[in-house]
Formats: sequence, C-alpha cells, structure tokens
Amino acid sequence: MMVRSMKGGKRFCTGAHRLVYRHFNGPIPDGLTINHKNGEKQDNRPENLEVVTYSENTKHAYRIGLMNEDGERNPAAKLSNDSIKLIREEYAKGGVSQEKIGEKYGVKFQTISKIVRGDRRKTQPGPTGDYVDRRNQPERERNHLGQFRS
Repeated sequence: MMVRSMKGGKRFCTGAHRLVYRHFNGPIPDGLTINHKNGEKQDNRPENLEVVTYSENTKHAYRIGLMNEDGERNPAAKLSNDSIKLIREEYAKGGVSQEKIGEKYGVKFQTISKIVRGDRRKTQPGPTGDYVDRRNQPERERNHLGQFRS
C-alpha cells in the first residue's frame, strides 16, 4: 500500500508501512528498511513492523517462503517440475541411459544423473536412487527392467 501526497508543488510517495513505523517509533535509520514480521505486506500494525538491514529482510523473506526459487521457479531452470518427475520415472523403469534422456530433454547426462539421484531438484516428485549398478555399463546390456544381463 502506497501513500502519495503533494507538498510545496512536489509529489511524495512512500509505503504505508514506513509511515506507520515512523509515527510510532521515529525516523528510520539510513541504510535500513522496514520488515513485516509475519510476511503479510498489508498488515501494517506497529507490532508487526521492525527495522532491519536489506540483507536481513531478504533472508527473512526466504525463511518464511515469500521468496522461493525452488524447481521451475528458479530463473535458471531448464526443466519443468513435470519433466523432472517424468525423467525420474523413466530412468527408474530402466532400459534407457541418462545420456538418451538428456538428449530427449536438451540437457547433459550429468544433469540427468544429479536429478535421478536426488542431488538436484530435491523437492520435486519422482523416484530417486543411487543406481550404482548401472554405472559404466552399456545400454545394450540392460534388459527391459533396467537390470543387467548375466
């Protein structure tokens, strides 16, 4: 919520939370900002406002879930959460290499390896495992269940 006013022909604009904090606590020190303790930006009750550094404000936002860049929300993500689930299911069934899955989804096999082991995208669904028995084995040696032929 913003408050706008004119004074001496000059326009001023500030957040309502800043005005509430200043009214009850005095000036906001330079280099600091106002944080909503409960994370609700519309809750401008004086007891919900505190002065913090910008770094503390950002850490608070991540800690309470206001800023969340997990999975496909991450700006660097190349795969959707649905794709992660499909990749994990496909690899768990066996019969296909990480390299082939990587080609299908446009990523390197190392990325697929980290996904199927659960080292990447930990909060996304789908089976994960170490799959140590499949390492360094040609794809043609596996049967349709992903197990190796004797």
